[in-house]
Amino acid sequence: MIGSSGRTSTSKTVSSNAAWLLVGNAMFAFGQYGVVILIARWGTAEMLGRFALATAIVTPIVLLSNCALRTIQATDVQSQFTFGDYAGFRLVGLTLTIAVVAGIGTRYDLATWQLLLAVLLGKVLESIGDLLQGALQRRERMDVVGFSQLIKGIGSLTVFAVGFAFTGNVFAALIAAAVVSGAFVIGYDLPAAWSEWRLDLGASEVRKHVLPRLSLTQQYSLAKLALPMGVTVMLGSLLVSIPRFVIEGSLGAAELGVFAALSWLTLLGNLFASAVAHASLPPMSRYYAAGQTEKLQNYLNTLLLWGTIGGAVACLATALAARPIVALILGHEYAQHSFTLLLLVASMGVGLAICFLDHALYAARKFQVQVPLNIVGCLATAAGCWLAVPRYGLPGVAATICLVSIALAGSRWIIVQRTLRSTSPELADVVSLEATP
Repeated sequence: MIGSSGRTSTSKTVSSNAAWLLVGNAMFAFGQYGVVILIARWGTAEMLGRFALATAIVTPIVLLSNCALRTIQATDVQSQFTFGDYAGFRLVGLTLTIAVVAGIGTRYDLATWQLLLAVLLGKVLESIGDLLQGALQRRERMDVVGFSQLIKGIGSLTVFAVGFAFTGNVFAALIAAAVVSGAFVIGYDLPAAWSEWRLDLGASEVRKHVLPRLSLTQQYSLAKLALPMGVTVMLGSLLVSIPRFVIEGSLGAAELGVFAALSWLTLLGNLFASAVAHASLPPMSRYYAAGQTEKLQNYLNTLLLWGTIGGAVACLATALAARPIVALILGHEYAQHSFTLLLLVASMGVGLAICFLDHALYAARKFQVQVPLNIVGCLATAAGCWLAVPRYGLPGVAATICLVSIALAGSRWIIVQRTLRSTSPELADVVSLEATP
């Protein structure tokens, strides 16, 4: 069995892990945003709007079924569940997801329904890879995870570009890109995870450990832990999707395409936060498990400081050079919305803090406290966007997102402080774990 700390001689330092994840996630994001750029350049804003709508529908459902199992794996320092338990849970979740999305798709026209299925296929294959990457993250093998993301980003974008150039069909190009991404999951992620399991368990025990298990006792225990996390992540995704539903319903697919393209420009900041937060999760978990809350607080403060600096720099760069940059990347049709982009970048900066604060709570195995916050956030976003769109258009939507993000960040800070203050110092005597800087 893997040791309680989940570390071996092959584990990397936090800085190395974050660097690998940042590079890998940046290339993966480049692949995803490259799809947006190609549709904007070679297609129409309406095409892009349909793609954005499909993504907005599918993503929250997939995230709910995923239940953030990768994060739960990474914080499972006492090996409460085997990989087979996680795999069984994921298998059931994905089966339900396919059925739900297929049902929702019947309400839309054929073109949108096709895009829903194409996006769903990509998300399902990505979900399988995510579970394998969770096993690697638990051993702090972010170099492997980062390289996986890198090759998937480059490979899927290349195939999409070729497919879209030759067919002009977004659906066909997305299907081809998803298949290539799935091939990398089978050909790279699975062998890499298998190699790590063999080091821990021995060749004779690997199959028993990793094959999907549907033990009712274990699945029930995992569900109690994971479902609140899934609801939390789904609600976080709805915070992104709700404005898109409002825009599509009030202004149409073309305006949604413009807003989605601008929103995706902020993706690099989100990926930076995600890379650093994922790399920081194992050490923060060990700090909390060892009762070393002061070290965890200092660690979190450092993350928040760098996040604040990064957000400020991004806002300044956007204010000075948004119009020419957007015109160069997306075209002049999108460049006239530079103020909307500035507001979205500001909300992205606040989102960096939200990401770091959430991962501090995950390190403390607090997977439920964000649920009521995100419910209120979704309701406030829906109401704000509904009121803002008729009078202020896209800038009104972006301002609503920014204000809600500030409120959510402040509430999370309060919860983190209360959590750390309430942690018993004697916990270090109960859980004998070595925390490393």
